Amino acid sequence: MRISIVAAITAFFLCLDVQARIGETMEEHVKRYGQPVDNSSGLKLFDQRTGLEMRQFKKENVNVTVVFSGGKAVYMEYDYDMLKLETGEKSSEIIKKLLEANGKDWKPDSTMNDRDWLLEINDDEGVIASDKIEPGVAKDRWICGGGPEKGGLIAVNSRISGSLLIANQEYMSLVQKNRQNPMKAKSEKVKKALENF
Repeated sequence: MRISIVAAITAFFLCLDVQARIGETMEEHVKRYGQPVDNSSGLKLFDQRTGLEMRQFKKENVNVTVVFSGGKAVYMEYDYDMLKLETGEKSSEIIKKLLEANGKDWKPDSTMNDRDWLLEINDDEGVIASDKIEPGVAKDRWICGGGPEKGGLIAVNSRISGSLLIANQEYMSLVQKNRQNPMKAKSEKVKKALENF
């Protein structure tokens, strides 16, 4: 049993070379993770924060979601919960290996500026792009290559689902551009709902 657990961890991380996955093509992701997982309806999937096409892969009990822009990956999400449950590996070790597979100079990011990137919050209307990374949602942040502002990457460990999210400047710019003002949208919905009273 112990050997199969070690084999599962090793098999997954062996397919992660030490170069960033952001910027790679669909073909490169297929080579690394296998064919994308089809959704039940067979329709294309789109990232709700940017409208870009996204593809999902599964390898060694890790779900990998990739968002593409111009044929290159700009966002990746590794859902490692099942791997962690199956192997007993600590989250910190899995995250360390995932970060190493996506860059070489990751550093903890403790800056307070640009906290309005990456994660989502839920409200009564569903999921919306947040204008802040909520303290209960984002556990840890790292930057690589100086962070997105300098052409590098940002990574966030989500407490919600055992996921590591990695994005570049292009993705973050699109999130900012497409972000709706949730307070304005809510007040307009309230106004419309009450207009016939």
